[in-house]
Parts: sequence; C-alpha cells; structure tokens
Amino acid sequence: MKREIPQLIAFTAGLAMILAFFIPTQFFRELQNTLSNWSAIVQAFAVFLALSSLTAIHGERISRKSEGSEYSVVLLLSLGITVACGMLYGVEDYY
Repeated sequence: MKREIPQLIAFTAGLAMILAFFIPTQFFRELQNTLSNWSAIVQAFAVFLALSSLTAIHGERISRKSEGSEYSVVLLLSLGITVACGMLYGVEDYY
C-alpha cells in the first residue's frame, strides 16, 4: 500500500498533464498550472532536504576525521562554490 498511493498520484498527475497538452481547455490549463506550482514546491523541498542531508553526513565524516574525509572536504567545498556561483551569476538562457 505504501507504493501504490504515490504511484497512483504520479500517474494521475502525469495523465492530467498529458490531457492538458492535447485538450487545451480552461479547466486543463488551470489544472496544469496548479500541478506545475505544486511540482516546483516539492522540488524545492527535495533540494533543501538533499543538501541538508549531504552537509550533515559529510560534515560528520570531516569532524570524525574518518577514512576518506578529504573527499568529503572536496565535496563540500565544491558544493559551496557551486552555490556561490549560482547566487552571484544566476542562470542565463544560452539557447
């Protein structure tokens, strides 16, 4: 039951997006906008959760000075540089 409910939600949302593409009525456009907004919210939460988990796990490895902790330092420095570059320079459309 734990798998079926998320699969049913994903299938229903995907079907609604497909119907909105092929049947461009006002109802499906509004449904598509609502689903897109919810998708952006869920994606933002997932990124926040992933980044906090990543920094917690690798921060603990660094503080314990366990084997391979130098790779954790490189990972967290790379993450920090990537985030800083994204915040300073933003995203441009190159196409």
